[in-house]
Amino acid sequence: MSTFLRDPQRLMPWFIALAVVVHISLQILSFGLDVSENSIVASLIYLVAGFLFFLVAAYWLEQGVQNASRQYLLMGLGMTALFVTLALVGLGLLGTFGPVKGKLLNTGLFLLLIGAGTAGVFWIASPSTRKLTSGKQKIVLALVFFILFVSGLSALQNVLPNLYAGYGLPSLLRQQLVTIVLILFTLGAVRFALSEWGKETFSGQWFLIGIMMISLTFLNLLLSTMPGDIYSWAGRLLLILSAGAFIQSVWWHDRAVV
Repeated sequence: MSTFLRDPQRLMPWFIALAVVVHISLQILSFGLDVSENSIVASLIYLVAGFLFFLVAAYWLEQGVQNASRQYLLMGLGMTALFVTLALVGLGLLGTFGPVKGKLLNTGLFLLLIGAGTAGVFWIASPSTRKLTSGKQKIVLALVFFILFVSGLSALQNVLPNLYAGYGLPSLLRQQLVTIVLILFTLGAVRFALSEWGKETFSGQWFLIGIMMISLTFLNLLLSTMPGDIYSWAGRLLLILSAGAFIQSVWWHDRAVV
């Protein structure tokens, strides 16, 4: 098993094949199984995923400042965008910001899509050998801007367009936004695949696998038909698995540095 984990390139084909089989199977099963939505369990999944992304973000931001690395800084900022939005969505589902109703859930999905899209943009731009001259200032400015933007969006929840049609079915706007996020993640994965091609950097390869796994989360969101079905629950669990891949990338990078 240790050899398998040490060679992500050998893992990728098996992972892709398994993901396709699982997605097709769960999509079929979701039509025959009645699984209800549970906001508390969903909240815990988002909060755990957010905490794991926070750990990864803190590591890459620290590496970006210490090494004056543009790539590490952008990797960390992408993680930060995800953990902030996942934390807000998780807290929202616990009722922290008011009753868990349609408008709050709609705002939470907007936050998740914006955080994921922001992460995708950062990851597309991150493969680079350029050095930074003011890493700390850029981190502070980026975080302040993002937090202010997210806070402003939360305050405007009454005027946001509805991402769900009747009976919880997805609206056309929701599907378009999720597709945009998927495209951004795909481009980010392609950039990392090209930058890591032929290299024996297990850290970069695991980061690529993490991007691929979180892409599957949003593919799941695109294809899920009803909130709370078994297929949508599987997508939430994919968040945890993607966080595990990102932590694996941190572990290999830290081991190489030491």
